[in-house]
Amino acid sequence: MFFARVKPDQAEAFRAATLENARNSIKEPGIARFDVIQQQDDST
Repeated sequence: MFFARVKPDQAEAFRAATLENARNSIKEPGIARFDVIQQQDDST
C-alpha cells in the first residue's frame, strides 16, 4: 500500500498520472489489479 500527500495545486495532475499508471500497470504480466483510492474529504 502506498500513501501520498500532494500539494493542492498538483493534486489533479497527480491524480491523472496515477490513473494512467494504473491503466498501464494492469496490462503487465502478473498484475491482477491496481487500485487508486482518494479520500472524498481530502483531495490532496
